[in-house]
Amino acid sequence: MLKLFVFHVLSLVERVIFAYHSLNQPEQVILVRLRLGHNRLTAHIYTKNRLVQSPKCPCGEDQTAEHVLLRCKRHDQERAVTWPQETTLQQKLYGDVKDLRQTTSFIGAALKCAPIMEWEFILASGRSSF
Repeated sequence: MLKLFVFHVLSLVERVIFAYHSLNQPEQVILVRLRLGHNRLTAHIYTKNRLVQSPKCPCGEDQTAEHVLLRCKRHDQERAVTWPQETTLQQKLYGDVKDLRQTTSFIGAALKCAPIMEWEFILASGRSSF
């Protein structure tokens, strides 16, 4: 029984690693930043060095990766297009290649629809990565 459990866990880890390494470098950067919370969303920027006035998203909650991926009202339309069915945060950040590509695609769509000021740190850096 223990061998079967260990095999299942190793198989799951291998699938997650394979999915991540199947992405291109910009997609990998987006996922790592979302997973670690070390990104250019206002909650992190405010906590890290107070470069923004508040950690809040314009919709009122702290602007974290979880908030943007699951709940932000401002990105409901992009979320519905990207994930027509309910999808967990775990699946969005650690799922198979299709799930991970959907997540990076959603971030790209959200970036295009967000006001310029919200993404000023991305644009100022001259990088397209999140």
